[in-house]
Amino acid sequence: MKYLFMVCLMLGFVDQVSDNIALVEYENSGQSKYIILSLDNSLCFPREGQRVIFDSNRIVLCIDN
Repeated sequence: MKYLFMVCLMLGFVDQVSDNIALVEYENSGQSKYIILSLDNSLCFPREGQRVIFDSNRIVLCIDN
């Protein structure tokens, strides 16, 4: 049996980090949106203002400028 998994990764900026939670700002259809992500499952620990790649559950990559 074959399964197809689709993963949607997004690019955003960390607006705030507090108590192991990151508030990430990203753009969708020209509008600014926010998502709250737990750092418990994330693959890196971002700083405020840092660019990140994320999915709906965690931060996948922290990008240094």
